[in-house]
Amino acid sequence: MTKHLIRRLLQAVPTLFGITVISFLLMQAAPGDPVSMLTFNPEVTAEGSARLRRQLGLDDPPLTQYLYWLVGNDWTQIDVDGDGSGDVQGVRKGLLRGDLGNSLVQKRPVLELITERIPATMQLMLSALLVGYSAGIVLGLIAAARHGSVIDQAIRFFSVVGTSLPGFWLGLLLIIIFSVQLKWLPLGGRQDLTDPDAGLALWDVASHMILPVSVLAMGIVASISRYVRAEALEIMGHDYIRTARAKGLNERSVFRSHVMRNALIPVATLLGPALGGLIGGSVITEQVFSWPGMGRMVITAISQRDFPLIMGTVLFSSVIFTLGVLLSDILYGLLDPRVRY
Repeated sequence: MTKHLIRRLLQAVPTLFGITVISFLLMQAAPGDPVSMLTFNPEVTAEGSARLRRQLGLDDPPLTQYLYWLVGNDWTQIDVDGDGSGDVQGVRKGLLRGDLGNSLVQKRPVLELITERIPATMQLMLSALLVGYSAGIVLGLIAAARHGSVIDQAIRFFSVVGTSLPGFWLGLLLIIIFSVQLKWLPLGGRQDLTDPDAGLALWDVASHMILPVSVLAMGIVASISRYVRAEALEIMGHDYIRTARAKGLNERSVFRSHVMRNALIPVATLLGPALGGLIGGSVITEQVFSWPGMGRMVITAISQRDFPLIMGTVLFSSVIFTLGVLLSDILYGLLDPRVRY
């Protein structure tokens, strides 16, 4: 197991490197940069814009920009005046030394901005993961136990609809119904438990989470329920299930002791894809519900062409997804004694 984990971690390094390269190339292909956003300000002259672009390194060749982001530029001089000679010393240490750079718009370290926003995003993602897995497993087992019934057909229909609904559409629909019409839940925002004004009003915290968590968990519930149902039905056709029935065990005992236990083991492998879906879904969900997390921050960064903040957020999200895949491997190996790495 240990050798397998080390091998998977080593395999993740080139994967993360490739993600950063692709992200950087996509940003280079996108029109505009943070300085071009200032051209609409009449107080910013063309000379000032050119000077700022050189200072930020936006005039450097793409390969040079990427290398500076990777290894830093504190070993070189920056030509701010455009006269061919270095004027100021570079200050970036680069990713390999733990420096993700500074936000071009907010003028703050990218790592600091991510650290501020990651608790809100993880609160949303972990809650959706818990709700999605719990509800999905229960619905999948019910559908398998009632195979061919109206309940089974209803759960199968829900699983298809749940994976097809766009998150932004579902979020707006829930806001219209539960916030605008019924006025049961807040329109959006987040209530922090550490906020002195929150006190012990746990319902205030939970009420802000119900709608965004429901939107994020919908796809997980649908996918898990369909997968668990298929696994349970396959297991119910195995020889050892028929043997258990022949020994006189009733259907409830067979289902609980043999079908349920074995059907839930492969669910651990879905943790990685589920995290990937949550990372992507949180970007839209946080924007719809004004949730102050990483997803909303990266949307703002994209609109402002804040390249260091975009790169840092993409890298951080990729690390979370990679760790999720690794965790699913560990869980699968622990739950299924037949698996040996």
